Amino acid sequence: MTSGVFAVSRNPIYVGFALVLLGQFLVFPSWIPLIYLLAAVWLFNRQVVREEAFLRQHYGQEFADYCNRVRRYL
Repeated sequence: MTSGVFAVSRNPIYVGFALVLLGQFLVFPSWIPLIYLLAAVWLFNRQVVREEAFLRQHYGQEFADYCNRVRRYL
């Protein structure tokens, strides 16, 4: 999938969920939403790196070209 939102971000779902968590933190500024936000961003990045390693192995140069055209997050 390389069109639509995937032409802007390789991981729009993770970006959207992180923005929701950021919004919750801004509405309810306390330690708990901040911890959730930081933990989620760390876990998202960890998962994205694993997924991209698999995609590089599976799709090869085609995925590498896509990575050169489109940023990982924003």
